Amino acid sequence: MISLGDSQSVGLHTVRLEDKAMACQMLVCYARVMKTHFRQYVDDVVKMIAPLLKFYFHDGVRSSAAEIIPHLLRCLGNNPQDQIVLWNLLKMDLLVATGAEPETDVKCDQLFAIAASIEILPKEAFDAETIEKITSVVEKVFMDHFERSNERAEQSKDEDFDDVIEQQLWDEMEEDNYVLTKAADVIHSLLKIQGANYLPFMEPKVIPLVTRLIAPERYWQERQWGICIWDDIMEYTGPAAIKYQQTFIPPLLNYLTDSTAEVRQAASYGCGVMAQYGNETFAHACKEALPLLVRIVSDPEARSENNITATENAISAVAKIIKFCPSCANLDEVVPLWLSWLPIWEDKDEMDTVYGLLCDLLEANSPYVLGPNGGNLPRIVQIVAECFARKALADDSTAKPRLINLLRMIQSDAQLFQVIFLQLSPELQQSLQIILQPPA
Repeated sequence: MISLGDSQSVGLHTVRLEDKAMACQMLVCYARVMKTHFRQYVDDVVKMIAPLLKFYFHDGVRSSAAEIIPHLLRCLGNNPQDQIVLWNLLKMDLLVATGAEPETDVKCDQLFAIAASIEILPKEAFDAETIEKITSVVEKVFMDHFERSNERAEQSKDEDFDDVIEQQLWDEMEEDNYVLTKAADVIHSLLKIQGANYLPFMEPKVIPLVTRLIAPERYWQERQWGICIWDDIMEYTGPAAIKYQQTFIPPLLNYLTDSTAEVRQAASYGCGVMAQYGNETFAHACKEALPLLVRIVSDPEARSENNITATENAISAVAKIIKFCPSCANLDEVVPLWLSWLPIWEDKDEMDTVYGLLCDLLEANSPYVLGPNGGNLPRIVQIVAECFARKALADDSTAKPRLINLLRMIQSDAQLFQVIFLQLSPELQQSLQIILQPPA
């Protein structure tokens, strides 16, 4: 029984609610798996979605109603006009429901649906009014986040504060931070699709909130995701981000020495983004970042389980500086040092960047990487062999065939290759033999 006030109440048959939630989740499953084969049912499902987005009698129903929207868009196949029509039918209901949603888990599903839809739909599906409304939803998530954070800070000062309350506040903070990640995903999607055109929508309110997230006193997850948003701004707007440099570059460089690996990782990735997408625009910042990135990789615990992803992001960032912003580095010193850090194998997203640069340098016969009289070749073969032995590269990696081709070129000098081969461990020898087997 649910009280509606004024001595009124409504009785709900909870078994039927569970049946309804299960039916909605089954529709999500059908749409996700069947894709375009589900097209004939899309129109009927769309008619049901809008009221279910506000079905406050069951959280699972609301979650499924949001979750199915990007799948329905995919069911329409390569038909942007039909996708835009579907989106226009549902977008305001989805955005209003997300702004009003009281439950954390449901709000996360709604924010995910918004972010996924943005990346599926054509750019022209988003007029200024829609972008403004989406930005307002994100702004509200941020504002609610800071408000609840302040409330928890006050509760921690209460005289009744004990271990039970501390755990409760911790759990609430973790939930809030998870919602924050989903709001960051929405910003990521808008920047990815709209590029620098999205900056005017962010400037009035969202950018000050993101700046607030990266303040030194904020919890590490807040700082991590605040830096990630700035990384996205640099990646998708390039030199247009230069006007914010005084806001984000000092903390970005400062967080390269943060005690939390996740924050160092986000900051390291950002330094690579500055080099790759800002080119010479951020050369001064890249030059300042280099010794700090070296410090991350040189730490005795750099390859520990907790630190390795941050370390590999730092190695990748140096690779991007070498490739895209070489003017800010002494290549005579930096390239051999960078080579000494290889191989990497943990962070799959960074593999093509790092091994792609290695291929670039080798294909250009760069003396920086080959060393005097090709003296680094044994080390290079060892790096590549270990890379393959650890299965670091995905099957569709662009660097993989290039590395194999380079190995075959070295193999063409049979005497040299035999000397190098015998210096390797049995495991790496076996890895090379598998790689260099002639095609069947």
